[in-house]
Amino acid sequence: MKSKLMPTLTLGAICLVVAILLAGLNMITTPIIEHRQNEKNMEALRVVLPEASDLKPTEDYNGLLDPTIKKVWAGGDGYVFEIETSGKASGMVIMV
Repeated sequence: MKSKLMPTLTLGAICLVVAILLAGLNMITTPIIEHRQNEKNMEALRVVLPEASDLKPTEDYNGLLDPTIKKVWAGGDGYVFEIETSGKASGMVIMV
């Protein structure tokens, strides 16, 4: 009985340690990844609307726009829309 139980317990302990290490690594890297994604978004927003000084996400449209529009940023000089395509090229994100 002991010879059958020991490998199971050993493998279970290894899996538990690896899961804890991966969870810790995820907690450490998540804020870094989010910060870099925000920087990339702001850079893309500046390319689309370079004269806008302070673009901020807005929820003023409240679903009144087309459902393909995922986010709207408002600035002093205009708006930027993030659109996700559907159909053959679904999932592609475009900023206008």
